[in-house]
Amino acid sequence: MEDKEQNGYKNPRMDRLENLMEMVIADHVKFADEHNKLLTAQVVLTDRMDKLTIRIDQLTVRMDKLTGTMQELAESQRGTDARLNIVVQMMDNFIRDRGDKR
Repeated sequence: MEDKEQNGYKNPRMDRLENLMEMVIADHVKFADEHNKLLTAQVVLTDRMDKLTIRIDQLTVRMDKLTGTMQELAESQRGTDARLNIVVQMMDNFIRDRGDKR
């Protein structure tokens, strides 16, 4: 009668352990492959983030220039409004004075 609990040739316990080891090795190989993919994705993501940061910095500089230009335009517009109000007032006075002389 064969003892199934002793270590020996074609022992079911050893077969189970070998099967478990094969599963562990297969899972480790799969894990290592996924880990390499993750590292590659991280490198790509870091590169893209660096490029995006540069673009955002360039956009910020452009926005700062645009803000300055808009402020200059608003200041110029206030001066134009003031001069136009003077002309409107002068024309209003001219028309009123002319209407009184008729």
